[in-house]
Amino acid sequence: MIAHLILVKKEDYLPYIARRWFRIFPIFLLCLILALAIRPLYMEAYTTYSWVHGVDMRLERANLETGSNFWEYFLLHLTMLHGVVPEEVLKYSSSTFLAPGWSLSLEWQFYLIAPFAIMLLRRGVAVGAAVAALSLVAWYVLSHMSAFNWKYPSFLPLSIQYFLIGISSRFLVEKAEREKRFALWVAILLAGALCSDWLAVLIWGITYIVVLSEASLITLPKPIRIPANAIFGSESIGALGQWSYSTYLIHIPLFSIVVGGYSLLTGGDMLQSTAQYLVIFAMVLTVPISWLSYTAIEKPFSKVGSKTAKAISLSRASRSAAPSKE
Repeated sequence: MIAHLILVKKEDYLPYIARRWFRIFPIFLLCLILALAIRPLYMEAYTTYSWVHGVDMRLERANLETGSNFWEYFLLHLTMLHGVVPEEVLKYSSSTFLAPGWSLSLEWQFYLIAPFAIMLLRRGVAVGAAVAALSLVAWYVLSHMSAFNWKYPSFLPLSIQYFLIGISSRFLVEKAEREKRFALWVAILLAGALCSDWLAVLIWGITYIVVLSEASLITLPKPIRIPANAIFGSESIGALGQWSYSTYLIHIPLFSIVVGGYSLLTGGDMLQSTAQYLVIFAMVLTVPISWLSYTAIEKPFSKVGSKTAKAISLSRASRSAAPSKE
């Protein structure tokens, strides 16, 4: 998706990164503040009962979050680079306060370098192959040989194979790129897939087949094409996809409010089966809350980002057009 946007919009770096920042930071900041505000409910829901997974880890992380490292964690989150820091330097850096935020940090890291990475990959077959190879070498070294560890693959080199798959997939759909560098994109795609989790590759493969069909590059059999079009062309599925960023960030705080709130109201005497029903209820509740978040926060700030990017572009254009004073 980002490769597509970079190629279509053809923006300078500053308006591009301003647009991306407004797209993801406001909703992240809101969910971060919400997570801090409802912290007692989170602790009640996730650390009170022995049948909750990872209680010891959550308690240890909570002690670090509220201790002398609070401001280090918090300021790192404000940069959205908290996923870069390994466990040996600052433990739980990637998952403090709002655990799903680790993938947002990963996304932001990619946004920062994506225009340069795509430029290098397109510079020529030799340069593109070298960049892809070095990226996968970095992935292997950090994943298998490094003295440093990350709780999640939140540091960009640890997940670079998925981004290489995405970039090469986008170029294989474009006629001009297929004609120029078909072998390069296929090689990068296959290399990335070999370094990736098989389930992720399977999900990508199914989705990509539909994309190729929509681009008229392949023809699916009718028994497959009709249900695929019904699913991927559904307005409801499309809407859920639009709201998915809010859904992802807000679901843990929402679970904490529902489950932790109920536990406090009942004096900490909650059955595991009751918690399961409450989680299901919270999942259903997540849908309208995600719509509200998208409508009231994501969408308006995305518009602000677009206006800001346009203003930066116009300002630069006017400065370039202005006659120089001798």
